[in-house]
Amino acid sequence: MLIVENGSHYAEVLSGIVKQAGHWPQVVDTGREVLETIASETSPTLVLLGLDLLGISGEDVMNAIKRSPEWNKVFILAISEDREMVRKHEELG
Repeated sequence: MLIVENGSHYAEVLSGIVKQAGHWPQVVDTGREVLETIASETSPTLVLLGLDLLGISGEDVMNAIKRSPEWNKVFILAISEDREMVRKHEELG
């Protein structure tokens, strides 16, 4: 599992919840780190993706994941405080 959140408290909270469930997530805080992870590692089963990232947007990261032959089957759970942004991504699939 990969947690992508821009260094906020949410990454710590999500990581703690996931660890309590018996999993050990990898946590990154920038879109660039996700792109590096996509290029160098095998795909996780789940990506918790914060859409409000610095540098490279969560939307761009999501598109990069979908284009990657090894990662395009990964389940992505998009998270954001911006309800309109989440609604837009739900409509896009």
